[in-house]
Amino acid sequence: MLDTSHDPPDPSSVVKQLFEPLHLFQKALKLSAIPGSPHRVHDDIPSLKIIRQVRRRPPLVQIVVSDAVRRARRKASFSFFKGLASSRGLTDIESVIKLEGYASQLIFTYNLVTSQHQLKDPAMANLRTQLLDEGYCVIRGALSSAWITRLRNATDMLLDAMPKHEQSDQRSTGSMIETFKCETCGKLAGHPDLHQALEGLGFSDWRYTSGYIISKPAHSPPLFWHFDWGGWNHPFSYGKMPVQLFIMAYLVDTNPHNGCLRVIPKSHIQEHRLHQSMGRAHTDELRRASDLSSIEFQADPDEAEVAVQAGDLVIGDARLIHGAHANRSNDRRTVITLWFFPNYGSLPESIQGYVACRFRDEPEMAAWNPQVRQRLYDLRPVYNGKKEPLPFSRERLSREAFFAQQESGT
Repeated sequence: MLDTSHDPPDPSSVVKQLFEPLHLFQKALKLSAIPGSPHRVHDDIPSLKIIRQVRRRPPLVQIVVSDAVRRARRKASFSFFKGLASSRGLTDIESVIKLEGYASQLIFTYNLVTSQHQLKDPAMANLRTQLLDEGYCVIRGALSSAWITRLRNATDMLLDAMPKHEQSDQRSTGSMIETFKCETCGKLAGHPDLHQALEGLGFSDWRYTSGYIISKPAHSPPLFWHFDWGGWNHPFSYGKMPVQLFIMAYLVDTNPHNGCLRVIPKSHIQEHRLHQSMGRAHTDELRRASDLSSIEFQADPDEAEVAVQAGDLVIGDARLIHGAHANRSNDRRTVITLWFFPNYGSLPESIQGYVACRFRDEPEMAAWNPQVRQRLYDLRPVYNGKKEPLPFSRERLSREAFFAQQESGT
């Protein structure tokens, strides 16, 4: 049992106590954020047992312990977990990764258990499970028709003003207009209704960095297969816990005919043949759809279509391989994509630094309504840690290759 009877514990000692019983440590290695594991996060009995012990203590103790664990997770280095694993006679790099992932999972489970939303809404709990296991989920009817009308009017003005050269440069994507150019989109990103829907998934401490108005014009080619995560040079990227989520708010009903989203389920945590065959994402050639015969534009037998109605929100892991069908209709198909980072304070420090670098305070936002602007500022990621921010990298290695690289120190 955790020692919570004295002064606030040292973060590292809390983590050590969590893994002190050997049977619990062994169980942790079997669970944690291991791709392909049949266990789900909320089925993690050892974590729940510890958390329930903590929850029986006075509220102040709960706060002290949860904060200490979070701080330990942020500050503990990879070498800390390596030493902890070594003390148990486990020296392989895979065990270290699993242990580090388990520490994050414990914090994540704490957030789930103490979340009022997830405890009261079984439907949202099922969506959370789908998001973690499959890499995406859909929250139906999250935005009102009035919201959709306002967003459609605001985005149509920007899309109608797109220069011809930008249209040709974005032939596959359709458009990549940053949301700081649209105050109405900023209202959406900071709106309490949106955050209530997101918190219903059991996450907390959300941070926002940016967004795009992505509109496929009539009779436009498919959107290429790709993933968006850019932190593949960190072990956390190979675990189950999401770091970056896309929130897609579609402004029209979608289907395969007008360019609905398509995804490769579980590709955020499992190897897929497209990982080996896809080239670099978002190159000029792909955005211009210069060669529609390339693998990035082809149908895949494992793909799933995500058809939605206007007002639905698609939540997806940034590591998920996704694309979109061609728009063969006579109308544009518009979605607003917003980038959020859940459980920000529980992330490793170098990833927090990476996330903080993604937020840009654009001059156009100075003309916005002060309340709208402040809501976004309140969501921006702030990093004051000592570790260097993780460098941006979309170069994804296989799990085996990544672990081998970590073990060799190259």
